[in-house]
Amino acid sequence: MGEEKPAYEFELRSDLAGVWMVVSLVLFVAAAAGVGLLYVLLRRSPFESPGSLLLWPVAFLAVLPVHELVHAAFIRLFGGGPGLERA
Repeated sequence: MGEEKPAYEFELRSDLAGVWMVVSLVLFVAAAAGVGLLYVLLRRSPFESPGSLLLWPVAFLAVLPVHELVHAAFIRLFGGGPGLERA
């Protein structure tokens, strides 16, 4: 049997990786600020009860697999990832 090749080769220049890191950090902070603003507008605190403190990690653990399934569905539908070339 021959040597197996990876399904994709993904190369990322360091300057582009830096830009993506900065953009993702800005978007993360903007999303956190948006959630905070929503709580201010609703006149509520995200930490007003022990139950709400438990809700944050549970919500994260519930949303993450769904997020990844969306990626998988689009890769399945369109036959590849964004900008990836077949090896």
